[in-house]
Amino acid sequence: GKTTVLVEKALRILLDEENKTPADRLLIVTFSNASAKEFKTRIEKGINEAIKENPEKYPNLQVRLCGWNVLFSSLSEKEKDEFIARSIK
Repeated sequence: GKTTVLVEKALRILLDEENKTPADRLLIVTFSNASAKEFKTRIEKGINEAIKENPEKYPNLQVRLCGWNVLFSSLSEKEKDEFIARSIK
């Protein structure tokens, strides 16, 4: 549907390595609060999956875990999965 198309286009723009575009430079209009919430959830999930699949592309990405800042790439696969699962709830 419309939300799926918007999510795919936004992820393509946000994850494009050659033309880096910050999320705050995008204006995306939805037709309801429910679709906006769904859009946000799907974008978060898509970004998290991209980071998990290719952590080497984001070597300086830090996450806050139990009050400590740690490099995402230094986490075990289990810790990465747990962090991503908690961040998209």
